[in-house]
Amino acid sequence: MPINRRMHNYDYCNPGGYFITTNSWHRLDTFSQIVNGGITLFDLGKIIAACWQELPKHFKNIDLGIFAIMPNHFHGILIINYSLVGSKHASNLPIIMQEQTYSSHSPEIINKVSGTKTGSLSAIIQSFKSASTRLIHKNMNTSAPVWQRSFFDHIIRDEFELGKIHDYIFNNPFQWPGEPDLLN
Repeated sequence: MPINRRMHNYDYCNPGGYFITTNSWHRLDTFSQIVNGGITLFDLGKIIAACWQELPKHFKNIDLGIFAIMPNHFHGILIINYSLVGSKHASNLPIIMQEQTYSSHSPEIINKVSGTKTGSLSAIIQSFKSASTRLIHKNMNTSAPVWQRSFFDHIIRDEFELGKIHDYIFNNPFQWPGEPDLLN
């Protein structure tokens, strides 16, 4: 039985800020390298950054905050501004890196199969991970897994917490390889 990592009875289509963390496959250091607190993106990391930055073009009701592509995981802040019925699904490759057209199923079909609610945080992150994986496979001529299953989320409750999480993401490269829990 799959583990549900989301907060029980919470509607993840609700407007608000969300702190996202998702890991590379087997937590391998495939996304970037940290040198003296600076992040140097590998090709996979560059594709991931492009896909993340494209999300607001596909989901018109979101904004992105700070993000960091660490060697084996990704941190980002995503803000859902309001519920947008019929929002586009970001299953196609990013416009800025697209070399050929890919067809995708409509969001309604995808959501019925996966059980993910259209426009929800899970639908957005699934689209991000799916698009980045497809683009990595295409551009790097590989079929190796990119992401671990699922993702961690934290609902940002107020401006103070937003600042604390922003600082955590910003300072994360300086803490590498150990990551103290700055949220508690």
